[in-house]
Amino acid sequence: MRSVRFSWRFQIGPRRILSGQPHSFIASKTNPSFLVKSVPMLSTLHLSRRILILCLLTFSCLTVVPANQSHSQDKTSKTVSLIVDYGNGFERRYTTLPWTKNMTALDATRLASKHKQGFAILVKGSGATAFVTSIDGVENEGQGKNWMYRVNGKKGDRSSGVYELRANDVVKWTFEVFDAN
Repeated sequence: MRSVRFSWRFQIGPRRILSGQPHSFIASKTNPSFLVKSVPMLSTLHLSRRILILCLLTFSCLTVVPANQSHSQDKTSKTVSLIVDYGNGFERRYTTLPWTKNMTALDATRLASKHKQGFAILVKGSGATAFVTSIDGVENEGQGKNWMYRVNGKKGDRSSGVYELRANDVVKWTFEVFDAN
């Protein structure tokens, strides 16, 4: 037998070359019109291209995933938290309210009230005159306990309707007796 090229998988069939692809042939001495033909082989150039494409696709997938993760982390870090303390040992916590530019303490409170485990809120006035009179059916008592808010532990020095929040701020509403200190 005369050998031209070798391959591992062979088929027996008439002599023909399909679409210019390289094939391996072993000619038979008894019948030269029939050849033992291998499955089309990939040239080293074809194989190199496929390996290069596979490497590029793998690399691009690996670089895209961390970029998306960091982007989602940026979004999740732009939140505010809200706590409603009823003054009797019971609290409601909303830890991932989406923060937006120019968001006020009252905006965050209203956003939490619209949550599926939200609460009712009553407010008199708006903007600089906004005054929370009731949260979750617990109303201000006037001379007794009233709803007071703090941002990051500091008492609000103006209406919650104009106190602008920054990302990661914590707003806490507490039902308590007013203390000027």
